[in-house]
Amino acid sequence: MEALRGELAAIEGREAEVTAELRRALQQGNLSAEALARFYELRQEAEIARSQYAALLARQRQLEAQAPIQLADARIVSEALAPGTPSFPNRRMILGVGALLALGLGFAFALAREIHFDGITSPERLETVLGLPVAATLPRHPAGRRDAAGCDGAPADAVARAPLSAYAEAVRALRAALDRQLPPTAEAARVVMICSAQAGEGKSTTALALARAHAQLGQRVILVDADLRRPSLHALIGACPLYGLADYLADPHTEPEGDGFLVQDPLSAATLVVGRPWSESATDRLLLSPAFMALMAHLRSIAELVVIDTPPLLGMVDGEILAGGADAAVLVSRFGRSSQAALRAARARLDAALPSGAPVLAVLNGAEAWSAAAGSAPLYYHA
Repeated sequence: MEALRGELAAIEGREAEVTAELRRALQQGNLSAEALARFYELRQEAEIARSQYAALLARQRQLEAQAPIQLADARIVSEALAPGTPSFPNRRMILGVGALLALGLGFAFALAREIHFDGITSPERLETVLGLPVAATLPRHPAGRRDAAGCDGAPADAVARAPLSAYAEAVRALRAALDRQLPPTAEAARVVMICSAQAGEGKSTTALALARAHAQLGQRVILVDADLRRPSLHALIGACPLYGLADYLADPHTEPEGDGFLVQDPLSAATLVVGRPWSESATDRLLLSPAFMALMAHLRSIAELVVIDTPPLLGMVDGEILAGGADAAVLVSRFGRSSQAALRAARARLDAALPSGAPVLAVLNGAEAWSAAAGSAPLYYHA
């Protein structure tokens, strides 16, 4: 070590001598000021580089001296083992997320269907839309099939042929609700119009069933098919009239062909005023004619209840004309088919056309299922 130190001292001494000789040579030489300035600049940079190198070298030696005494700040907690189950895909998580997504989509679909689907599927919904009490919910009765109640043919036939059926019970509920709203009087017959917002909602069948239900109580009932353009009551009872109500109103002085437009109901004591399709002129003119006014006055005088099967309220004015002479109205809505907007429009037309104070009842026709909310009795009580 002493030898190395001596050698280093000798080297540094020679360096100092060379540096001094170089300085003297520069001072005695004929160099320009620019060359001397450049020389001293390079010399200063060399000294700076040398000092930096010495500092780095000293730091390196310091780190090498400290390396053996450094302690690691990490330790092994457990040995690395192969997993027993795959980390991906996580089936439980995927199933859980899928179930949540399905639930959310189902809720969104149900909400969208409730908002955009315009049909009536419950009596509560019908009552909310119309703001009217739902007098009865008539169950769906497939025509042309014999059901458990032993009723075949048109649904209205169940009132006479299967009086213990669910359909007949619902019709009697409608009859009772109508009698509460419009009690029978001895002075004149009650006139009740059975109407709907649009065609195909079951108003004609409901009118026939209601007429039969009242006739079963011994009342004198007359059912008028006032849908002059598309009458249908004659088809429900199997009649084929050659002369209809429109023919009489067009020319009341002409002798009727065949049996005329008065037909006896084959399943009850009710009398029907039937019609046949009319397309020769506007039907509103016939309903506003003196002949029709005289006919209605005559029917009021000989009957206890006059039931009028009217045309649809929307799209033609005939229903509003008939409402002006009615004491009450029954608005029939088809289950799952009737438009809410159409029902509201029909209700507005009824309110404008009916006499002041005339009650309006709502009926939900063709319901798929019965419930306690719909006013149904347990199946035990139905034949």
